[in-house]
Amino acid sequence: MRTLLASLIALLGVSSAPQAEPVVAVVVLDAAFVQVKVLSAAECESFGRMWQARRKVAGSAQDAGGAHYKLDVRGPRGSRRHLYYTSGRVALLAHNVQPTYGVADPQAFNRLIGAVE
Repeated sequence: MRTLLASLIALLGVSSAPQAEPVVAVVVLDAAFVQVKVLSAAECESFGRMWQARRKVAGSAQDAGGAHYKLDVRGPRGSRRHLYYTSGRVALLAHNVQPTYGVADPQAFNRLIGAVE
């Protein structure tokens, strides 16, 4: 039974890891929901590479501190809003608890999105 379930999960591609979906557009909003930046096409490509390299971390996004921003990330299947802290932590904004991820290089990511630490 476990083997069958594992096979079905593998076939469906179900995973807790971030999905490798191209980033079409990114809008950055500050804590007061004021637009900070809209990424260009070239910046979206860089953002996409950094975004796919993020890794799941323990704790919540706000535990690490720093200023927070909202990232509206649009892919081919729609847009999702994430809460991002300049410490490099990010989580999907949702009604239920979501996993927290960390970007590999917070300083480079902050420069790219126009975030002030």
